[in-house]
Amino acid sequence: MKYLEQVINETLRKHPVSGVLFRCVTEDYNVPKMNLVLKKGMRVFIPVLGIHNDPDIYPEPEKFDPDRFTPQAVRNRHSSAYLAFGEGPRYCIGVRFGIMQVKTAIANLLLNYKFTPSVNTKYPIEYEVASCLLSPKGGCWVKIDKI
Repeated sequence: MKYLEQVINETLRKHPVSGVLFRCVTEDYNVPKMNLVLKKGMRVFIPVLGIHNDPDIYPEPEKFDPDRFTPQAVRNRHSSAYLAFGEGPRYCIGVRFGIMQVKTAIANLLLNYKFTPSVNTKYPIEYEVASCLLSPKGGCWVKIDKI
């Protein structure tokens, strides 16, 4: 089940639910190594999809590699390099319960069904530009056969 969690985390790295996090600055902040001050009350956008696809953080970001989420790999990375569930005081309170539900659902589905790409499956995935949440253009097509 640990590897399954790594697969879930890598899937959410490549395809996070939200491509951007919105935050409000609570106190003036001087950005290190830059001539930039974020003023209290300013709204900032954190580009989750950009961070998750940064080759300096995740080498070969287009490659699906669940080993990016081994305990060792996670320790060696900045704590805010993975933002599928947010970070800091706004971190998702139900993340552990949600991951447990997803693992249970996947195990039950794989026990009873075989999943293969459909003839309508588009790869690589293109996202709808007019959506606040990341969703694939034309939907997500999968062929499902009962075992």
